[in-house]
Parts: sequence; C-alpha cells; structure tokens
Amino acid sequence: MNRLESNDYDIAAATAKDARARRVESSRLRILLFKGLQSDDPDDRAIALERIIDVTKSYIHAAYPPNSPSKASAASTDTSAPNTPNPGQSHFDGYLYEQEKTFPQQPSVETLRDLSDDSAELPSDPETEEAAEKLHNYLLTIVRLSITCPFRDVRKTFKDFLRKLKESAITIPEPVNVSPSFFVHPEDVFSLESSSSRHVFYPRPANISISPWSDGASSTFSNDHNDTIINGGPLVEADDENCHSDDEEASLGQPSDQYIRDLMVKNYLDSGRLSNTFRLLAFFPTFFEKFDLAYHQIMRSSVGPLERTWRSYLGLLAAAEHKCQYLVSLQKLYFLQYGGDPSWLKGIDYVPLKLRNISTLLVLLARQPWALTENHIHDLLHCRNGGNPVTDSWTKGELIQAIVVIATFHSLSSFVLGCGIVPEIDTRGGYFIAGAPQNHQSAGIEHELDEHIVVRHPLPNEQDAFKAAASATGWNDDLDENQPVSKQSEAFSSDMGLGLGVRLLEGDENWEKQRFGEEEATSPDVDDLSNPISLRRTSVLISILKKKKDSGLKDFVTESLAVAEECPETVPEEIEDDQEEDDHHVSFAESPSRASRISNLSIQTSSDVSSSTTHCGKLSSRANIVLEDLDRFIDPTANANIQRTKFSQSDDNNEFMLSEYCWEDEGCDIVNQFLPGIGDCLDEEFDEVVNISDWSIFHQTESSVDTGPLRNAMWYYALKLFGVTKEDYDYSDISTYLTNQNKAYIQKVCYTPQEIRYHDWKNFGLSLRDEEKCHVNLLTVQAKKQAILIYGLSTISQI
Repeated sequence: MNRLESNDYDIAAATAKDARARRVESSRLRILLFKGLQSDDPDDRAIALERIIDVTKSYIHAAYPPNSPSKASAASTDTSAPNTPNPGQSHFDGYLYEQEKTFPQQPSVETLRDLSDDSAELPSDPETEEAAEKLHNYLLTIVRLSITCPFRDVRKTFKDFLRKLKESAITIPEPVNVSPSFFVHPEDVFSLESSSSRHVFYPRPANISISPWSDGASSTFSNDHNDTIINGGPLVEADDENCHSDDEEASLGQPSDQYIRDLMVKNYLDSGRLSNTFRLLAFFPTFFEKFDLAYHQIMRSSVGPLERTWRSYLGLLAAAEHKCQYLVSLQKLYFLQYGGDPSWLKGIDYVPLKLRNISTLLVLLARQPWALTENHIHDLLHCRNGGNPVTDSWTKGELIQAIVVIATFHSLSSFVLGCGIVPEIDTRGGYFIAGAPQNHQSAGIEHELDEHIVVRHPLPNEQDAFKAAASATGWNDDLDENQPVSKQSEAFSSDMGLGLGVRLLEGDENWEKQRFGEEEATSPDVDDLSNPISLRRTSVLISILKKKKDSGLKDFVTESLAVAEECPETVPEEIEDDQEEDDHHVSFAESPSRASRISNLSIQTSSDVSSSTTHCGKLSSRANIVLEDLDRFIDPTANANIQRTKFSQSDDNNEFMLSEYCWEDEGCDIVNQFLPGIGDCLDEEFDEVVNISDWSIFHQTESSVDTGPLRNAMWYYALKLFGVTKEDYDYSDISTYLTNQNKAYIQKVCYTPQEIRYHDWKNFGLSLRDEEKCHVNLLTVQAKKQAILIYGLSTISQI
C-alpha cells in the first residue's frame, strides 16, 4: 500500500470512527432524556417531556430542508411565543414549533408535484440524513410511549405532540397492532389503568387454597391483596390520574387492580419499557414477579463470568434458531446498548471463535437436547474445535451460565411465538409508515448504533404536500379539506399497502384480504369458542375435574364416554405413537357427544368472544413473520448435521429418569454453586407456574374447579416430549385430561413454535379463554426450559 492509499485508508477509518462516536453520543442522549420519564414524580416527568419535545423539534428542523412542504407547514403551526401558552390549551399544546423569522416562499404547483413524485429525493447531505435518522429513533420511542407508558400524562402529551406533527405532514410511524398479541384482542389484556372499584381475579399461588368464585371469596381476596408475600413488596400509592376511566386517553383493555398496576409501574421504572411480553405475562402477576427477578439476574446482573454483551448475543442466537424476530430485535438493541461490537450482528462468522464454537451446543439443545454427550462439553472445555486453548476454551462456570441463558431463550422464544406476540412498536416489524416504500420501514430502534443502517425520511405523498403548502401559505385552491378519507389515501391505495402493515378502516372491503390474506379471510374453520365438539369436551373436562379424586373417577369417565364412535377424533399423525404407548388409558375426549348428555354444565359463548375472534383473525397473518435473514446467526455445519426431530426410544434414545437427576435436588444446586441465587430464582419460577390457578376453566363458574390434574398433565407431557420421565407420575392421566388435539398443539409449541399460527391458537381443542391458552403455553415452555437445563447441567456434572 503506497502512502496515498494509506492516507485515504486512515481518513476513511477516522471518518467511520467519528460517525460511530456520534451515534453513541446521540444514543446516550436519547436514552438519558427518556430516562427522565422513568419517575413516579409528575413534575420530573413534565420536565423530561419538555426537553424531549424540544430536542425532537430541533431534529425536525434539521431533517426537513427549509423549503420543503413539511418544513413550511411546521413554520406556521404555532404562532404563539413558547413562554406564553394559550390559556385554552394544555401546557404542551404549544410545543410544536416556534414562529420562524422568515416566511417561506409560496411554492408553485409544479414545485409541489416535483416534490411529491416518487422519483424525487429530498436533499441527502450527510447532516440531513443524520438528523433524519435521529428523528426517526426519537419518533419511534415517542410513539411507543404514547401507547404503552403506564403514566397517563406521558401518553397524553406524546399523543398531542404526534397529532400536531401529523397535521404538519411530518411522517409518523404507526403501530402495526394496538394489542400486544396478534392472537389476543386488545380489550382482553389488562389496561394500563387500575380500577379501585373492583377486584380482579387471576391465577394465584397454590397456598391461596380458596376459589375466587366461592362464597366469601371477595372479602378473603380483598384481605390477601394487601399481603406483601403475594405482592412481593410495598404498593405504589394509587392516584386518581391513572385509575380506569372511559375518556379517550384511557388505554384499551380490561381494568387491572392496583397490584397489577404496581407491577406495570415497577417494570417500566426499572427498564423504561413495558414490553408486549410483559403485557401477556401480566395475566399471571405472581408468576411474573418470579420470572422477572430470575430474568434480571440471568441477563442484566453482574452475577456470573460472562459479560452482558455475550449473554445478549447468546439470547439472540437462541431466538434466531427459533426464527423469533421479536426477541432477535430486542437482543440486538440490548447487545448494542451494552457496548457490543456491531459487526457481530452481521452473523455468526463475525464473532470470536470461542463464541462461535458454542453454537453447536446451542442448536443441539434446541433440536435434540437428549443427544447431548460429554464429548460436546469436552470440546468446549478443551478447545478441541480449534483456536487458542487459553483464550478460546470455556470454563465450567461459563458453560453453566451459557446453558442457563440458552435455556431461557429457547423457552421464551416458544412462548413469544406460541402467543403470537407483536414486535415492539419501535423495533423491526412493529411499525409501518403509511405510503412509504418498504425499505423505509426496515430499521427499528435496535439499529440506532448500527452504522450499517441508514434511515432516510420518506417524502410525504402528493396530498400531504399540497396540504402542507396550503397550511403554510393559505393557498388552497386545489385542496378540498372535506374530501372523504378514501380520496385522501389514493396515493397508496393502488397496492393497499400490502406488505407494509397499512391499516384500513374495518368497513373497507379490502380490510380482510389486506390484513390476513384472502385464504384466511374466507377460512371456514370453526374455532374452539364456537365448535360444539370443543365446547362438549370442555364441559366434560370440568365435570371430571370437579369429581373427587377417588377410585370412582375412572369408572365415571368410562361410563360417561363408552361410545367413542359417536364423534371420532382425528388423530394427528405425530400423535399416533402416543396412542400406542398409552392404549391402557381412559380418555374423556373420545366421545364428547355422549359426554355432553351427562354433564350438567352449559358453556355459552358471547358476542364479545365472537368479536374478539374476528378482530384477531384480521391481524393474524403478520404473526411470527421473519423480516431478515436469521440463518446468518446459525452455524451452517450444526444446521446441516443436527435435524429437528421428536424424541423416540426407537431411535436408541434412553429416557431421562428424574429419580437419577432432577432440577430440584441437583440442577438447582449446581446453578447456585456457580451463579449464586439464580438457581433459587429459577426454582421459584418453576414452582409458581405449575401451581398458580384461578379455579376455573373458560368462564367463572359458581363452584371451584381444581385444575391441578390438568396442569400436571400438560407439564409432564411436555417433559415427556423431551424424553424426561418422572417415575411416580401416573402417565395414564395425560390421556385422561388431554385430547390428541391438545397434545398436537403442545408438541408444536415444544418442537416447532415458529410454525404456530392463529389457526393453531383458535383450535386447541378446548374452549379456553385467551389467558388460559397463555397459561398452557407458559406451562409448556417452562417444562421445556427445565428439560434443557436438566440435560445440560447433568452432562456437565458428569465431568
């Protein structure tokens, strides 16, 4: 390399270094500003809101050139002085823009048409591009908090600010879905507001042995509600501002109680984000407390030898193995915020050899954990796959921590995919920009520190350009403000925004085809809530669970379901082996028709349930989609050599007996030995998920239903799918309480959660509420986590 080339290289390197430094500085400023909203003091939040909006306005001025329509509109939006707000407005209504000293020149019709042309480009000098990228990240965060922040003052201020921006033709990202799940109606999740006038019943620990539907439960639960053992700490004092109300600023969802709201506030104050995963886990608040504590210790604390960047990257690799875009995006964000090397995000080939070597173990634990041997561990401990034995070898402590992280994210990926959780609003796939080319929507907040991503703000469409110019100049000869919405959207109606997540009015004839495709829109499938077979099965199951567990139970089931031929159940191919193994069982599922004549319980569906199903069906096609090449995070050799298979003893696989090695006695101890306290946190998490119950199925019955046998059947069936067997469990109970359709669903969540679709969710085979289906998934994935931990830890213990 000659001197001239060397100088050019040095200049390019210095420029890249400067750009990286500016990105880091900008990201830290954004995080710091929004961290001011992580306060329970309204005055502190008001100060932070003012600063955030001022900085956002500065980026708007820098991102939109002085003569652009949007800038012109911005100049005329606010004519009052910043320190003299209109008494008729709220304190933040006057935030949008200060009056500019010079009035922009009135654009001609030709100029406007050129600006709105698809081929036209706004000036793309580096400073404008950088400002546009920063503005994009700020707007994504503002949009997210305008919907998910637990503090109403924050939501209202940001909503007002965004409304002003839209009126000024500033391009605003829109959420693809207002619900945290594509499968769950937004009205079914807990609202961000609490209700002081009602008690909310949800699954609680087993030590609360009374059914919430029994006599006197209300007063009993009222007293228990203030118990710090249940709540896990002191309550945040309730304020009227955040109590549930019917005004337009109230968030969607069923009212939560103060305990659930306290969890929301604490979670937000700790992390600055009320994630979609949390919104579903809030169905089980006592479990979430245990889960959140364990997750924090595993991923964020200083416990253990692995750096947080390595833990985040391992979580990313595990999520990519399951094609879980949601978790990949979040772990990218945390990886970069913890100081990770952006080049690692190019794929597994760009990471250190030590980290690359563990990818085989990661894939094996996801696809065939029962095939793990001591040789796999020795390869990592002694660097047998190449590299420096000193720097590229794993220690036993590092491996144990890595296995805990991997098991956590294999499990969490299954839950996210099984529940159809929507990508976070500010990440890839969580938002769209109406009328913008698809490439404008690819980068989420997770790419804020990734210098390989450039975000250019899209041009407003022609209608917005005319509106902006008219707002700035008063010239509106060609603008009819009263034209219908359908006319205003013609600029992007030609392709109906396909692939962009563009939302139309529900009355639009293209709504269904656009949102979930013509095939699903016209699908004749009947879901569990309206399928008479599922309703009868549920009725019989409730009767069985109510029956005292004595010698007469199986006689009762046998007598009730003697004629299986009345309504034969289709046996999925993958379940046939189970039928052969358990041909001695007594199942409630074979004859729901006869069983319905014996059961006295009547299960009714409501119009609300029907509405919920319709709403989710329209959104379901976007569930669990992958928006980037995630195969780059999977080792190609491991991917080729390790197939996704089901456990089968016919393949010379031996069952893993819990009497020889179990989590409670051995696994928990070895984790505590190398990661103090984390083993206990996980133990409490497992215990909680198995024991929580709301003493009902499908709807609130007058008498309690002990769902313990059903929960145990799901738990031990999921363990069995991974070859883990508990000798003192009666496995005939699995087919007593689970139908073949139930088993097929649980298998899919365990083995191939990336294939879960809304059809699977609504056809579980029992008529369950959405939160009950979430509990099914939770039981399944927690059993999966425990199985992976048992295989990994027991193998290490043998060395």
